[in-house]
Amino acid sequence: MPDLEQLLVAARSFVAGSSVAATFVTLVYLGRAFASAGRPSDFPYEVAAFVIPVLYGLSNALNVSVGGDSLPSAALSGGLLGLLLSGLGRFRYGLPVKFFGFTASNSWAVHVVAPGLYALIFVLIVRNVNRLVGLP
Repeated sequence: MPDLEQLLVAARSFVAGSSVAATFVTLVYLGRAFASAGRPSDFPYEVAAFVIPVLYGLSNALNVSVGGDSLPSAALSGGLLGLLLSGLGRFRYGLPVKFFGFTASNSWAVHVVAPGLYALIFVLIVRNVNRLVGLP
């Protein structure tokens, strides 16, 4: 069973990961794509605006608990989050085709692009947010 200090670090890393600074890039590009597509009713953007920060927070809590401030841990956590979000986006909502200009025949490429993008977000942004709030 984790001690109180470990729980506090996990809680702080969840809050840091789900912060506006950490999730801003994703919510902006998804929101712009949603608006450009004419706000399709089959994609619940309002729900995504809640779920994405929660997933960022959980990914960051895993990142901090496994690797602390290490670059490989941040890249792996971000890459796994990107893979999860690209899977949800592609298979549940068809977002690569609806929002991002992919075709049905090349929409698989989102599973290459998204993990790389989210790994960069975690390495360049989330790690710095963690440092600002004094996480290990």
